[in-house]
Amino acid sequence: MKKVLLSISLLFNVLLILSLTFPSSNQDIAKFQLPGDDGNRILQDGKEVGEIYVPPRDLDDKVYIEYWYLGEKYVYPDRENKKEVTIKPKEKRPRRRSKKEFKKEMERKFKKGKLVTVYCIEEN
Repeated sequence: MKKVLLSISLLFNVLLILSLTFPSSNQDIAKFQLPGDDGNRILQDGKEVGEIYVPPRDLDDKVYIEYWYLGEKYVYPDRENKKEVTIKPKEKRPRRRSKKEFKKEMERKFKKGKLVTVYCIEEN
C-alpha cells in the first residue's frame, strides 16, 4: 500500500513539474481564475465534523489541491458503522487566503482534528 501511495505521489509531482515547466502553448488566451470554494461543510449524523477549502485556481487547471479538515468527531465510513458523509455549502462563504489561514481557523473551531491534502486530477 505504501508503494502505491508513493508511486501516486511521485506521479503527481512529475505531472506538476511538467505542467509548470511546459505551460500551455495558448499564451495569448486570457486565463480566468476560479475563486476557490472554501465554504463546504462536512456533515455526519446532521452535525458538522469538518470543512473543505479549495484554493483559487485557473479555469483550465486539471491538476489542483483541496484541503479537508476532519474534526475529532469525524468517523471514517465503513460497512460496519454505516456512517455517511454529506457535503453541503455554507450559507456564508468565508474568503480564506491560504492553507495556513484555513488550518488555523479549523483548529480554533474543532480543537482537535487533522488536515488532509487531496491531490485532484480532472479527466474527461
